[in-house]
Amino acid sequence: MTKHINDDAIALLVNDHREIESMIDSIENEFDTPEERREALDELLEEVGRNVAVEELILYPAIARAAGEDAVDAALERTSSIRELLAAIEGTSENGGDNTLLTTLIEEVRDHFEDEESTLFAIVTELLAEKDLDRLAVEIAVAKETVSPEVDLDRSPVQRLRDAIARRSQTTTGD
Repeated sequence: MTKHINDDAIALLVNDHREIESMIDSIENEFDTPEERREALDELLEEVGRNVAVEELILYPAIARAAGEDAVDAALERTSSIRELLAAIEGTSENGGDNTLLTTLIEEVRDHFEDEESTLFAIVTELLAEKDLDRLAVEIAVAKETVSPEVDLDRSPVQRLRDAIARRSQTTTGD
């Protein structure tokens, strides 16, 4: 999912959402073998994990700085739930995971995308200056290529957000 750095930050994330939704559509279809399903599922889990990690690391701190931490509370709760489902599914059998968990994950991911696209993305475009949006697009593009979809689930979403804000503040101030 390589993107051009000059793409708009929101367009990058919306494009990721559409690509993940396409993967979900594939997962919901029949596969010839359990191995094919597991391979498709593994790819989906990785991309969902990466998307959530990038949003928690880059997008949510930007929104929290512009609109306050309360603006991202619901999104952080949902991404935390998604991470827990990802971990649970990854721990299931080799035949492609538990269908109940997968169905729940798919519902959570779709709801998460809808909430972000209808609420959080509007905050970003309203409150951030064009130069900040440009910087955010670069940071998202770089993070998508480098971030691991794994995050320490022992830390709360708020702790992860505060850590991300601190890291971003250090990199933008040159400390």
